[in-house]
Amino acid sequence: MAKVLIFGAGRQGRAIALNLAPDFDLWVGDGDTSRLLAISTWLPQFVPSVNLQIQSLDASQPETWGFVGIPDVIVNAASYTLSESLTDWAIEKECHLVDLGGNPDVVASQHKRHRSAVDAAVSIIPDCGLAPGLAQILAAEGLLHVENPHSVSLTCGGLPPTAPNNPWRHALYFAAEGLLNEYRGTETILVDGEAVEIPCLSGKESVEIPGVGVLEAAVTRGGVSTAPATFLGRLDNYIYKTLRWPGHWDVVGGWARDGFLASDWQEDALGAIEEKLGCDLPTPDEDLVVLRAEVSGRGGMWQALLLEKNDPKTGLTAMERTTGFPAAEVVRLAAKGELKPGVLRHEADLPTTTILQRLEKAGLSFQTTSTP
Repeated sequence: MAKVLIFGAGRQGRAIALNLAPDFDLWVGDGDTSRLLAISTWLPQFVPSVNLQIQSLDASQPETWGFVGIPDVIVNAASYTLSESLTDWAIEKECHLVDLGGNPDVVASQHKRHRSAVDAAVSIIPDCGLAPGLAQILAAEGLLHVENPHSVSLTCGGLPPTAPNNPWRHALYFAAEGLLNEYRGTETILVDGEAVEIPCLSGKESVEIPGVGVLEAAVTRGGVSTAPATFLGRLDNYIYKTLRWPGHWDVVGGWARDGFLASDWQEDALGAIEEKLGCDLPTPDEDLVVLRAEVSGRGGMWQALLLEKNDPKTGLTAMERTTGFPAAEVVRLAAKGELKPGVLRHEADLPTTTILQRLEKAGLSFQTTSTP
């Protein structure tokens, strides 16, 4: 079987491992040995036949890795700060890279390595998460179903299942540094056919989601990935906003105004948030993921809605499943040689229908509607 090396044995890493375990030999590397031990006892409960090796390693220092041979695919489920060095390593060793990504500057740097990836005959796929990632796949699928499309609107959020009472009006379901990274700076979107740069946390609006209630959406960084550049001159509008329970954007908007989001919090993002709040940050196992894609055109509108909750059977959160499972399906395509070489874009270079069909089989349920 093909070998897959997963960097990161945390939340998203274990979801990727569960999805791939029946079909691949897995290596999982992490600097935290407790995480490695946890995944080595957890995963065989659900896939007893799994061929799993764990290894303590520093993903930022490839020269210290003690592997025998090179994996067919490596997965960065650790941090976007490792993405550039792992891209270089994958190209050098001629293996594919599936990267959860999430930072636009880093992704732009990865795309500068496109020619090198083509020459090495490897596929490098950044932003393989929920949003960016699955959101772009849904949007690209919608573009196939609407005649003369002109606008894409994406909204997504990983949320507590009900409105929380904590001071942040939210909870933490992935790395704190990744979350704060999405809240600062600017985002480029398409508006009336032009690429427009707008500040993060702007454009707050109420959004009613059937079966959930009224949420608030605001612009954040990274959710559109490379799509605005891809569709410039082809679509009028392409926008992404993040969903939260009411009140959260008021809190982080204050943080932006007082300079906190521009401060040096990278070394201990979780500690910085908790100090700012004056309390521990909740990290519950119960969660809700909402992802809505709307594609409009002169031929009507296509809409897809994904509502996912945590899985009590496996213990995976909705965020883990909706992030890890799409990444795992991209791993499958890369390992089978079904992706072209180069640094790829979800909205243009991936077989969206195939991926969505596979995700349905993995348990994700998409509600789609079309109106003339």
